[in-house]
Amino acid sequence: MNSKAEKEIHESLNSCNDTKITDAIQKIIKKDFFVFIPKLATLYVTTQNEDIKRIIADSFYCLKKPDSILHIISVISDKSLVKDNKMLIASCWNTGLDYAPHLEFFTNLVASTEYETAIEAFTVIEEAMHYDNIEETCALNCIAGLKSKIEMNNREKSYLYVELIKVLEKKLQQKKSAVSEN
Repeated sequence: MNSKAEKEIHESLNSCNDTKITDAIQKIIKKDFFVFIPKLATLYVTTQNEDIKRIIADSFYCLKKPDSILHIISVISDKSLVKDNKMLIASCWNTGLDYAPHLEFFTNLVASTEYETAIEAFTVIEEAMHYDNIEETCALNCIAGLKSKIEMNNREKSYLYVELIKVLEKKLQQKKSAVSEN
């Protein structure tokens, strides 16, 4: 992307004109300008316009290129950028992209976020189980971390941890079975 086009998009996103903002979002989506993912995430949180929120959420849900994964992970990780990551995390499982290499990251989100956001991170992990690139050591580390977090004073989250442990153990068992069959 040339600097003139990037500058125009930045100016439109920073304007108070909803039409310009919407047009800029459409350009970003059409051209896969992943550099704007942080700006869109911030705009999602700060705008009062529900139509713009919907367009941004839809754009995140439609990211189908693997190149977008690291950009999304980066935005979710940056707590100073976006405090409520529920929509961003939900977009990860909605896209169908392979987030399996980020299993520990999403397991940490299950443990560290409020219940509704933890459910979204749990769903990302469930979707990642469809891929064969789950590392055994990583899965075992996640299981150990979750077991250490189980406590009875937060029954909802503890139940979620137990269910996630089951999902991870099932995947490890499937991998072992596949290896022993070969």
